[in-house]
Amino acid sequence: THTFKHYACFNTIYDYEDRNVWSLYEDHAKNIWAGTCTGGGLYRLNRNTDRFELFDVALTGVITLGEDKQGNLWAGTFSELIKIDKIHRKHELHHINYPVRSICEDDFHTLWIGTEGGGMQGMNLHTGERMSFTEEHGLSNNAVLNILKDKTGFLWLTTYNGLCRVDVPNKRIKNFYESDGLPSNQFNYNAAASLASGEFVLG
Repeated sequence: THTFKHYACFNTIYDYEDRNVWSLYEDHAKNIWAGTCTGGGLYRLNRNTDRFELFDVALTGVITLGEDKQGNLWAGTFSELIKIDKIHRKHELHHINYPVRSICEDDFHTLWIGTEGGGMQGMNLHTGERMSFTEEHGLSNNAVLNILKDKTGFLWLTTYNGLCRVDVPNKRIKNFYESDGLPSNQFNYNAAASLASGEFVLG
């Protein structure tokens, strides 16, 4: 119809509309979540009423959302990774000390997060083992803004200084820059998508 519809995220606790929606995510159950940045909370779309409803006012500063293969919802803030309890709202907090810009699970049950300043950090969801990839390991930059997994299992990271391809099992990294044909070395957060064709769209 070539029209737009405005969906408000109205904070019923503090009686105002949250206008700074930084993250949108549709989970495997087709729930649409909206994370807000300024003191608001996390919202979920009620498809029966076609309105976003406040899910938890305590989940503030949610700048990224993701899901693992078990269907658990994860949120990233300016300093924490949060495993969201959709039923009892007793969330599990992991202090990261960097903004969490992206969330992606690989083929080996490791949940990877892209941090703005701390590189890519990983946590094995079965064993709890922690690992990381930083400039010290060969990344082109420690600001990992987006993480996408290709059909062969490689992780592709956009940063403020180039594009990185990470072979996690073999701990191999290949970096790409303007000299390789990129239009720019600097990418932006919240600007990456994987198409059905296997191609990536990066902003």
